[in-house]
Amino acid sequence: MHAMHRVREQLKVSGKKVIYNRNRWYYTDQLRYDVEKVMVSLDQFGIRPADRVLLSAPNSYEWVVTYLGILMYGATVVPVNPQATRVEVDRILAESSARGMIESRTTREAQLEANAEPVVTPQRDHLMRAYISCDELGQFHMECTTSSRTNAPDNALPERRGDGAFAKGLSNYGVLLFTSGTTGRPKGVFLLVELLHATADEVIASHHLTSEDVCYGFLPLFHINAQVVGLLSTLLSGGTLVLEERFSATRFWETVFCLRVTWISAVPAVISILLQTESCGSPADHVRFIRSASAPLPELHAHRFENKFGIPIIESYGMTEAASQVCVNPLPPERRKYGSVGIPRGISLRITGEQGETLPTNQVGEIALAGDRLIKSYASGDESRDSFQNGWFMTGDLGYQDEDGYVFITGRRKEMINRAGQKISPREVEDVLRKHSRVQGVAVIGLPDEIHGERVAAYIIPDQFSRQEELLAELRALCEENMAPYKQPAEIKFVDVIPAGPTGKVQRHRLREQEIARMSLSS
Repeated sequence: MHAMHRVREQLKVSGKKVIYNRNRWYYTDQLRYDVEKVMVSLDQFGIRPADRVLLSAPNSYEWVVTYLGILMYGATVVPVNPQATRVEVDRILAESSARGMIESRTTREAQLEANAEPVVTPQRDHLMRAYISCDELGQFHMECTTSSRTNAPDNALPERRGDGAFAKGLSNYGVLLFTSGTTGRPKGVFLLVELLHATADEVIASHHLTSEDVCYGFLPLFHINAQVVGLLSTLLSGGTLVLEERFSATRFWETVFCLRVTWISAVPAVISILLQTESCGSPADHVRFIRSASAPLPELHAHRFENKFGIPIIESYGMTEAASQVCVNPLPPERRKYGSVGIPRGISLRITGEQGETLPTNQVGEIALAGDRLIKSYASGDESRDSFQNGWFMTGDLGYQDEDGYVFITGRRKEMINRAGQKISPREVEDVLRKHSRVQGVAVIGLPDEIHGERVAAYIIPDQFSRQEELLAELRALCEENMAPYKQPAEIKFVDVIPAGPTGKVQRHRLREQEIARMSLSS
């Protein structure tokens, strides 16, 4: 059975709660009806199967409807950050060769009220433009303002067109995303619909998801993690998704208890914030686990969270090129290892040396991946062509695998600091600094140095109770106790904010660019 047929079959289970959003339950019958409405609109306004359609909207029921409608129609979704600038969206329109653009009406009206120029105003031939919204009764609306063809017929048979593509076994549609990257222009990652669903099946298997599960999702849907781990795995397992536009610490525990959430898809930044909160009961009574992804999770935070709330943290590792999940820790009572991102799931993984050789256990090298659950090339933006070598995808991540097969991430190859020929992993220095209980956030980068080439610089977000002079002395003592002299930060700065992406992943390259620009101005 084709993957999208499986989603459609789940939606045929009449009268089942499937999505909770904006204090309202949406049932399978309404979701199925609204998805078909999107398919009809795509057909009427000139979108063909395999065409690419941009989707720019906040997390919402209408985002889910539109995403599923595009995929079930047999077209490709190009998710875009709703806060993207006009320049960024224009570039994505050009690079994706999109024939349609679907936006949130609420977002556009907010831009107009603020007298801001709407994000997307390109004058392109054959570009369908549409706006999506839900009214106060929860009814979904899609208004197409521009057709991608001049004479659109009134009749539409979207299910037949979509099913025709399914019957032929075509693999020419799915999701197209553009990775942020650390250098150069973003790379286009085209994920076939079969790859999306194969990865979702791995998530279902590794987390033992069933139709009784209720997932709490607030990570941005324009990222692959929320699409596959939160949305598709829930739909394919027949579960329920509690969907928030964004994370809210004040609403978090009330939502978890009132809606009987059984598992949570989160990132380390959320776990750090939740440590400062108090639950209004015993969440471990019904919450099976909280999944952590997208960035390193400090071991100290993991221990403190589990001791405080009694909920197991399942740390994982994924990337857009593999449709999210690559490694994940097993659920209790199986063995989890703190500091590890777990064991590879449905994908081959090896640790490689400088010459491409496979390294033995417990030796740090670059992580390489292979298998069917992985793209074989980038759709665009990969000028160097060095990411794929002899059937292996070179991730750029550094790490090692222990004797039990558990993977440990130590940093990024391109972010290694070179101090007088000695290589230093920012992650290693950050892990030491995170041991201090008053460190709320940390980032370590290499800055230009006249004598050593690069020097280690650490940026710390302290808690509100810290006295900076005392904290600085304690951090230096901590570094001296745990690291060789050449690894210790030459400078430690206290800051209010550290650049991070939408999922909370620290963007060291942005921090380095900002600091180098500041140094240039001051000199």
